[in-house]
Amino acid sequence: MVLFYSLDKKHVTAGKDVCVEREVQEEDVLGSCVRIQARGHYGSGSILAIDENKITIVTNRHVLQYWDEDSYVTFFNGAVREGRVAGISSHVDVGFLQISAAEVDPGELEGIRAVEIPDTGLSRGDWFFMGDLATDIWNPVFYKGQVLDPSKYLEEFGMEMVYGDSAFKEGMSGCGVFDVEGKYVGMLTGGTDQNEIAAVPAGVVAALYEDIIKNPVQERG
Repeated sequence: MVLFYSLDKKHVTAGKDVCVEREVQEEDVLGSCVRIQARGHYGSGSILAIDENKITIVTNRHVLQYWDEDSYVTFFNGAVREGRVAGISSHVDVGFLQISAAEVDPGELEGIRAVEIPDTGLSRGDWFFMGDLATDIWNPVFYKGQVLDPSKYLEEFGMEMVYGDSAFKEGMSGCGVFDVEGKYVGMLTGGTDQNEIAAVPAGVVAALYEDIIKNPVQERG
């Protein structure tokens, strides 16, 4: 039986570290990536939306289980800000943080951007890439992978996930999975020692954002 585990603690892949080829420029997505520090643990996240009042970040629910008043978010440019947990899904490993825009200096917003979600998702055999800012915010590393199944049911998560082959590192839980055009197609959630990864599809993330953050309703079962 293949065992998937979360990537915010002590697990590190046993395989190769394969850096992404520059099919897209890293800066196309780097501004949407963040590092999350919470009670001695760290993980990753992506900026899902920015408006005049707040910055909304999506990450894994299991990353936010450690969140407290001393926790903080680090943007790609090194800016550090506190935030609050704005909502957590009860049935999917997804949660949201929000940072008040008033707490961020205008100069610090330069280069920060929200992800772009495409109309269509990945297909079997497509290439994707993921960024690791959590290990060293000043020296991010991108890893290239390939989709094995864009909607594989994985019992560990109780849902269909993007299932792929890629190297990854400790602390990448919650990081974005991007297609070769730099668009957000999923969120890394677990992996195995055989370099298999599982990601929540971007469509699920977007639906939860609508239900929990934008138009709060009772979540769908």
